[in-house]
Amino acid sequence: MHTTIIKHSSRGFLFALAFLFVFTPSCDEEILNQANPNVVTPDLFFKTADDATKAIVGAYSPLTDILYYTRMNVFATDYRSDVVNGFATSERTAPGRFAAESNRNMVGWTWGPMWKIISRTNAILANVPAIEMDEADKNAILGEAYFLRAYNYHQMLQIYRYVPLVTEPIDIEASREILQAPPADVYNQIVSDLREAQSRLPVTWTGANVGRATSGAATGLLGRVMLSNSDFAGAKTELQKVISSGTYELME
Repeated sequence: MHTTIIKHSSRGFLFALAFLFVFTPSCDEEILNQANPNVVTPDLFFKTADDATKAIVGAYSPLTDILYYTRMNVFATDYRSDVVNGFATSERTAPGRFAAESNRNMVGWTWGPMWKIISRTNAILANVPAIEMDEADKNAILGEAYFLRAYNYHQMLQIYRYVPLVTEPIDIEASREILQAPPADVYNQIVSDLREAQSRLPVTWTGANVGRATSGAATGLLGRVMLSNSDFAGAKTELQKVISSGTYELME
C-alpha cells in the first residue's frame, strides 16, 4: 500500500514539474540581469571632491607595493647599474644581467604596479574635471595625476624602452589590441604631462599632505627626463629653476 502511494506521488510530482517547464512563461531578462549596487564603477564613483581625493590617494598607493619600491623595483633598476653585482642566479636578479624574460615572474611583478598607477591616473584625468569642487584643489589633484603618470611612464621607458602608450581609460578587451609605441612618443607624452604638472601643482603642501607631488618635484623630474634623453640644454633650464627657487637646499 505504501509503495503504491509513493509511486503515484512520484509520477504526479514529475508530471507537475514537466507542466511547469512547458507552460510557464520564460523569465524576463531584466529580472535576471540586475546591477550590483556594491560594485563601484567610474561612472558611479567620480561625483564629489571627496571621491577625487580618494582617487588620487589610491593612485599613489602602488608605489609602496612590495612589487614596486618596497622591494622588487630595485632589481629592475639599481641592479642594472654598477651599484651592485647583479650576476647571481636568482630570477629576481635577471634584469641586472639583462636576462629578464617577458613571461617570467620578475617582469610581471615590476610591470604591474606601474600600470596600476597609469590606469588610475588616466581615470582621474578623465573624470575629475567634471566634478564640482574647489578649483585649486581640483588643479592640484590633476597636477598630481599628470606627475604620477609621467613618473611611471619614465620608469617604464627606462626599464623596458618599448611600452604601450595609454592616456585614457580603456577596458580589458581594448587593451589587448594596443601595440607598443615608439619611445619618442612616450618621451613626448612624459614631457607634456610634466609641463601640465608644473603649472597645476602647489609649491608646497602642509600638515598631513606633506610628501605629495609639488611643482618643484615636477620640474626636477622634467630635468632628469631631459638628461636621460640627452637634452642637456633643456635639462639645465629646468634644473636651474629648482636651484634658484629658494625652496630647496642641499643636505648637510
